[in-house]
Amino acid sequence: MAGADGSTSLTTSLGSASRIGISLVVLVGLYFALWSHLGGSSAEPLYLVEPHHIVLLFTACNTAFFASTLLMLASVLSDPARGALGVSLHSQRLMLVAVFFRSGFALSGVFADSWLTWIEATLSTLASGALLILIDPMLESLQLGMIPPDRKPVPAAPEAYPSLLLLGGSVAFALLSCRYGVPKEQRSAQWVCFAISIYVQAGAVLPQRAALLRAKRLPALTGHAFFVLAIAGALRLAMWVVLMLEAELHTWLMLGDYLHTAFLADFVVVYLRSIAREGFAAHVQLAQGMAESV
Repeated sequence: MAGADGSTSLTTSLGSASRIGISLVVLVGLYFALWSHLGGSSAEPLYLVEPHHIVLLFTACNTAFFASTLLMLASVLSDPARGALGVSLHSQRLMLVAVFFRSGFALSGVFADSWLTWIEATLSTLASGALLILIDPMLESLQLGMIPPDRKPVPAAPEAYPSLLLLGGSVAFALLSCRYGVPKEQRSAQWVCFAISIYVQAGAVLPQRAALLRAKRLPALTGHAFFVLAIAGALRLAMWVVLMLEAELHTWLMLGDYLHTAFLADFVVVYLRSIAREGFAAHVQLAQGMAESV
């Protein structure tokens, strides 16, 4: 939806929905085009990469998710009165669940052989937990008085969202993806953990989008955090592409990351236009006509 100055805004309009839909169609279309070009079900590995390259790409993706959380933490701590603006409490609770399951996957297989995996999994869990403790009023007692009263962040705004229903649906989709997307001989608790982390993480974007619509404008650091979140999704899509080149296909698992990336597509458009117009230090304007300062 165009605003008064002709720029794009994040709204519930048909334009916003179309950007998400187009992104999803493009991603799925590129997937089918590449898989067809590689030979489809008869594709042979190209032997372009070694297993440790996949580990590094997976770690890079997870590190981007970790960086996104760190940026949110920095935003909350640097501006306690406004730092949690636009951050969804329901989304961060779901993100913490996703981090737990992703770490369970990473630390129970070939990825566990890399010390980078252990460091990333540990720091990601600690950072996600710390962010939730700072913004969740139900967990305020866990701050243990470590934050001076004048620097204590204002909790995230109350929100009504069926997050338990969303969590249940995400887990159901994850289990179906393992049933139909993972070869029978490979099915294990490890893959179930990975599938749950993917779909819960994708589902967590939905309450976050709702919070962004209410916020209208975001502090700069929070805007950067959500942009890095989109980059993390793109990195994992790159990992799936590399696996496809080696004739390893996980269509149903990939779908979760397609959804995650597509749900953030219109925010990325708004973010990039805001940065181009006002610079990296400016607030990210999500809707036009907002004269109030954040």
